[in-house]
Amino acid sequence: MTARETVARTIRFQGAEPLPHDFPEKYGTDFAHVGMSPSPDERPKSGRDEWGVLWHNIGVSNLGEVKEPALKDWKDFDKLKIPDVNDPKRWQNLGKAREQAGDKFLIAWGISIYERVHFIRGIENAWMDIYDAPDKLGNLLDILVEMNRTAIKKYAAAGADGFMFCDDWGLQNRLMIAPESWRQIWKPRYRTIYKAAHEAGLLTLLHSCGHIVDILDDLIEVGLDVIQMDQQENMGLKLLGERFGGRITFFSPVDIQNTMVRGSLDDIRAYCRRMVELLGRPNGGFIPKWYGDPVGAGHRQEAVDAMCEEFLRLSREHKSPEKCDRNRIMIADDEPAIRDLFTTIISCTYPGIKVDQACNGLDAVNGFRDAHQGILFLDMRMPEMDGYQAFLAIQDMCREKNWQMPSVVFCTGIDPPEAVGQIVGVEKSHCVLRRPVTSDDIINAVKSRLEVI
Repeated sequence: MTARETVARTIRFQGAEPLPHDFPEKYGTDFAHVGMSPSPDERPKSGRDEWGVLWHNIGVSNLGEVKEPALKDWKDFDKLKIPDVNDPKRWQNLGKAREQAGDKFLIAWGISIYERVHFIRGIENAWMDIYDAPDKLGNLLDILVEMNRTAIKKYAAAGADGFMFCDDWGLQNRLMIAPESWRQIWKPRYRTIYKAAHEAGLLTLLHSCGHIVDILDDLIEVGLDVIQMDQQENMGLKLLGERFGGRITFFSPVDIQNTMVRGSLDDIRAYCRRMVELLGRPNGGFIPKWYGDPVGAGHRQEAVDAMCEEFLRLSREHKSPEKCDRNRIMIADDEPAIRDLFTTIISCTYPGIKVDQACNGLDAVNGFRDAHQGILFLDMRMPEMDGYQAFLAIQDMCREKNWQMPSVVFCTGIDPPEAVGQIVGVEKSHCVLRRPVTSDDIINAVKSRLEVI
């Protein structure tokens, strides 16, 4: 399995070994990167960027800080220098990016839609715009969204694998803005960008530091596949793992503010183990990395070495889950006529696949324990245990036994519960089949599930 495949399967929770990683040259990386050159999202150490923002560097960090925003007053909007994202000069490096990446996972870099706004307006102005000028703020955001959509098309055509940008949303203990404001203004725009990326065949990644627990559910809902966070201790590894583990992939180093700075080498190694245990799942969900500016963050070389070496040791021990049986399907429904109908339709189209039956959710769980079917059709309303409860029991079983999770087709004649909607929205291997259904609906569900398991 190539590095490119290992990363993609880890993000999609399809099982891969060893753990993919992104470390300094001494330890290697499974990632390559490509971006616009120059990038409209460039953050220089000093001087003005393309938008007219003046930057200044105050220390040893690789990053500058905004000294003077480009748009202090909305009345000067017509004078704002908006970069032309279609300028061919930006894309001269794109043609060879896939070839140069080889078998590595190629991350394509976009343009931030929060940080770029407060770089342009100044952070205090940007926060006030939420209340005083939401329409003008929205217009600026929509420009950035369209720039990203244009970039996505170009990156996808060039063979990129993922689309990423940076938006630090958190303070140490809360979000920078009210979560309700974020949901009203930014959430639909993230949805637009991630929808475009997924339709183009790209996985989605976001760097965001600070305390972002309040919006992580929302980001998952709108299509974020990977959260790249450099600090976790302010939210808690246990909380992150319990609430979001198995639903999104964490792409993270040991906490760069605390353990990497103040911890002993043994503390760092122990933290590595906890990250793998709490954030990851047997079939994916965690990718270790390093912080690319160790001097600026105050990281000792021996601390970086201890982290990388421990993650690599854990990676060698990592075992992919036992694969499910693609040649077996289970139909779980309390109506015998429905079970027989589904069985007949599937067997006629796929004669090489064995179709098992279960009369309720509990029967389905026990049947899966015995046969580990690759696809399950679960009726949402069954005695003993409904389809959603059966799904959770099977999910727990797979985690305990290190088995690949089957693809699940939730069958229902009514709107599915919100929890089921979140599952199929995040985990592409699952779907909802709304009744009444045709033979084609059933066969298409099987065909699409076979493509992802």
